[in-house]
This record gives sequence, structure tokens and C-alpha cells, in this order.
Amino acid sequence: MRALDHIVMPFAALGEARGFLESLGFTVAPEARHPFGTGNACVFFSSGPFLEPLARLDEAACTAADREGNLFVRRDAAFRDRPVSAFSALALASPDIHADRESLALLGLAEQASVDFSRVLTLGDGTTADLSFSLAFAKDFSPRAPSLFLCEQRGGAGVDRGALTRHENGASAIAGVEFATTDLDAAEAYLTGVLGAEGEEDEDGDLRFATPAGFVSVVEVGGAEVPSFALGALIVETSDLDAVRRLFEARSIDFEDEDDSLAVACPNGPGRLVFV
Repeated sequence: MRALDHIVMPFAALGEARGFLESLGFTVAPEARHPFGTGNACVFFSSGPFLEPLARLDEAACTAADREGNLFVRRDAAFRDRPVSAFSALALASPDIHADRESLALLGLAEQASVDFSRVLTLGDGTTADLSFSLAFAKDFSPRAPSLFLCEQRGGAGVDRGALTRHENGASAIAGVEFATTDLDAAEAYLTGVLGAEGEEDEDGDLRFATPAGFVSVVEVGGAEVPSFALGALIVETSDLDAVRRLFEARSIDFEDEDDSLAVACPNGPGRLVFV
């Protein structure tokens, strides 16, 4: 069974991402650049998955990387051309990228391309750490679907992110993500293969996969204009939901007060951040 590693949230500019997330009470890491032209300003938690707001910082480098077959950049560009939700990709943690990629290949779910890269992480106290990663990609569910890929951190895995994991809103972890699909059977077969786990039906008839770090739920939707498979919600665990409600009210942030949760609409596309 593969655990969640991080969720990608594309923005036109990282300043836009930072402004939105900081207004919600998140601590946002300093900007970091990838060698292929994209960059991020992540939201980390004390354990488990993190959120990666992503922007194209160097168009020439992105174009060159796409031309050279960099699938991370190519899929990001394709999603931006036809955005269907606020979240463009879900990364799964891999302890052995080659073994996991081979497992996907046996199921007919692996892309041939892979990406290896390094970047610098700037910590809360201004010190830096070198990180390195290997990525391998699952085949897309459909042309407009979010990208699912495997991520092995090969360098800097023991870095203490310290102050970057402490948030004004009391957020402690990403509890899970929610997909919406027009074909629940196809989505179940796809996610069973990619996650390496069987899902279970909950009391509402929705599908739920429990991973070692965060859950994946799938709801069935209908409608002619609805995408066949979209990543529509990120669920954030907090220490005090009433305190989050007071924070949002004090900052005049629009939110939906649902059963034991607060939901905020994303500014970069259809989708919600749900606080529980």
C-alpha cells in the first residue's frame, strides 16, 4: 500500500498562493526553484503529506524541459491549459522508485519516463538543506485527469522542518483527499492499482482507501460538463475547529460551515480546502 506524499496545487504565481494560504493561517515555506523551471512554496506538517503550491517561474526552462520529455513539466502545462480543479496532481511516497514503477508496469499503469532532480530547501531560520528526488509516473486516468506519480526522496529525508510545520490555524496534518468521478468502477480499478490497496465502500456509498499517511476517498458525480476524474478536495486536520472558525470570521474569509468541518473555496480552480 502506498502512502500519500504531497498534493500539487497550481497557481499562476507563488505570491498568489502565499497570500491565499497565509490568510487561512498556514505557514508557507520560502520559495524554492526546480531545475526545470517550475517552483514551489510548500506547506509542511509535523508528519505525513504536504501541500505543494506550484508555479512556472522560468518559461524558457519549462519549455526546454517539456521539449526534452520532462513528464512533470509536460503534465503541469497540459493541466494548466485545461484546468478542471484546483489540484493538479497527487504524489505517492515510494521507498524504492524502481520497484514501484515495475509494479505499476506489470499492471499496465506505468509511464516510461522518469524524472530525477535536486533542489534547495530554505528552513524557517534561513538555513538551507539540499534535497533530491526521483519521480515515476502512473498513466493518466483520462486526458483531463490529475497526474498521479511516485516520489522517492533520496537526499535530505531527515531534515527537521521545525517552525515551518507550526501553523496559526492549528493545522497538524493532511487527513486525506477526495476525488470525484463519473465512473466509480473505473476509478476504483485505477486507484486500486496505483495505490496498491483495495478500497472499501462507506455508509454513503462512496469509496475510501486508507493509506499509511492519509486517506483517499472517491465520490460519484454526474453531468455532461463534469470531468470524468478530478481531485476536488483536500482535507486538513486541525487541533481546534472553533478556533479556525474564529480566525476565518475575524479575517472575513468566506467558508461553508458543514457537519464538523469548515470548507473554503480555492481561488485557482474548482476545489475546496476542508478543515476538520
